[in-house]
Amino acid sequence: MLLFLYGTGTRIGETIRLRLADVDLDNAMVTVRGTKFYKSRFVPLGRDVVRLLRDYLTTPGRWNQHYMLLFQTRRHEAVSHRLIETAFQRLRTLAGVRRRDAGSRQPRLHDLRHTFAVHRLTDWYRTGADVQKLLPSLST
Repeated sequence: MLLFLYGTGTRIGETIRLRLADVDLDNAMVTVRGTKFYKSRFVPLGRDVVRLLRDYLTTPGRWNQHYMLLFQTRRHEAVSHRLIETAFQRLRTLAGVRRRDAGSRQPRLHDLRHTFAVHRLTDWYRTGADVQKLLPSLST
């Protein structure tokens, strides 16, 4: 789920609510429904995210198709916001990712969304893309 969040720039709540029917791996697309402003949008998936999802979905016993949520716990229950936040904090601590200055706020799970956006913009600049033209697609 963390790689999916980073690779798509989706919000945590959007990702938790994704259903199997929202995923179209053949067209490398996910439909995000009920966004922050109660709209739906299509999110393209990169090759790595498609491969990650294919592996995830073909792992025996990994998910319960009758439950219909894309991401599930090992007990085939919905992943809660708190569970993913706790897992992120644990992984961040194990990896030694933390602020080194006097700031009290440590990296947050939502920061993956911002990192996705910055990396996308940086890539566009490096490849000489028309960033002003592409910016609306990033924001939607």
